Amino acid sequence: MDVAVVLSWIWWDGPVMRLLREARPAIGTFVDVAAGRIHVRDDGPTDGPVIVLVHGFAGSLHWFDLLVPLLSTHYRVIRPDLLGCGCSPRDGGEFDDAAQTSMVLSVLDALGVEDFVAVGHSFGADVAIGLAERSGRASAVVVVGQAPDYSTATFPPGHQLGANVLVARSLQSLSRLSPPRRGGVGFAPRFRPDRAFGNPAQAGADLRAADPRTFGTVLSQRRRALEVRPLDQRLRDLDLPAMVILGGRDQFYPLAPTRARYDAVPGVRVEVIAESGHSPNVETPETMAGLLLDFLQA
Repeated sequence: MDVAVVLSWIWWDGPVMRLLREARPAIGTFVDVAAGRIHVRDDGPTDGPVIVLVHGFAGSLHWFDLLVPLLSTHYRVIRPDLLGCGCSPRDGGEFDDAAQTSMVLSVLDALGVEDFVAVGHSFGADVAIGLAERSGRASAVVVVGQAPDYSTATFPPGHQLGANVLVARSLQSLSRLSPPRRGGVGFAPRFRPDRAFGNPAQAGADLRAADPRTFGTVLSQRRRALEVRPLDQRLRDLDLPAMVILGGRDQFYPLAPTRARYDAVPGVRVEVIAESGHSPNVETPETMAGLLLDFLQA
């Protein structure tokens, strides 16, 4: 067995770390599927049209806390914690978009959901598109804050080192030293995430809750997958109504080339929230909700 995997188990999944890991109160229910016991929040009228919200890497369903009340008056809004994130399990060891898509589809089946609109933020965009591709039950797809691939990405220097589980766990531990008011590159410059969550430390808590193996999934495996099938190509092949919401101050993906790629896909509506960074669902929920409702009601 790989030494790094063994050390990661001792450091992360061993009995000592289970005692030291931050407690995470569940705000939803748990749905038992083949992938494990999945934490899911289900809001709005049970007979309303369904919106499925999929969070991004090292996030949780809390990244939609401010958005959901703006949608759930007329829509049933379902948001799971992805595998390896939040309160969902970390036991399977498969965290790529294919595994996550299978899990979310199983949850939707268990909840009796037929038709839905899939909305994915960042890495969640891969999953949202996968839900539409594999189920044939999605009426539309919305991509939030995600470029088609990593070709123009401006990730921090040395970011690929995080694909190593020991480095990832070290980064998670070091995040405790960063005050909650510092948003980092996941938001627009000078954005205060501590004012955008019910728990001021939510962003850091979600980062530390993520299985460190998910870092390799997103930083390494996903890069290769997007080189083969970038998201703009997947949307073109899908041929469903689609909208892409981008932040004008995204620190991960430059706006101009990202917008140009999606603008070239027939039938894709591209919207830019000028003041937002990578996470409009957290930074500008009212504006994002307005765009979603306008798109869904068109």
